[in-house]
Amino acid sequence: MTVPFGVPAPLPPGDPTSNGNGPRLGARVLLLDANDRLLLLHAHDPTERDRRWWELPGGGLRPSETTAQLPETDARARQRTCHTANERLTLLGERWWSAEELAVATGEWFLPPNLPELLPGILAGRFGDTPIELDR
Repeated sequence: MTVPFGVPAPLPPGDPTSNGNGPRLGARVLLLDANDRLLLLHAHDPTERDRRWWELPGGGLRPSETTAQLPETDARARQRTCHTANERLTLLGERWWSAEELAVATGEWFLPPNLPELLPGILAGRFGDTPIELDR
């Protein structure tokens, strides 16, 4: 599912001269196992170790990469456990979450923040091919 949004940036998305800081276009994937559990990555801010969150796999677009191509590229890299320098600094682990577990995980921070509310509807097929506007 592609989520459209605009990003003002001084460099084009995926520009290789960028230092990686600031807004950029990206894509995230909902990766489900046979039990409809969702894979989330546990991450933290390397400058604020206590600032932790759970996020969907995916990331920033590379030059000439599309939002449809990024999840496949990310999944292949994850299978080989090839992580970018940023991922090596920020990733703490990963976990498969059920919709029920997400709903009661009040002490956790998820990105997007409304993921626990969205997942049951996604699993039920209520959104179809309609893009979902995510909270920022």
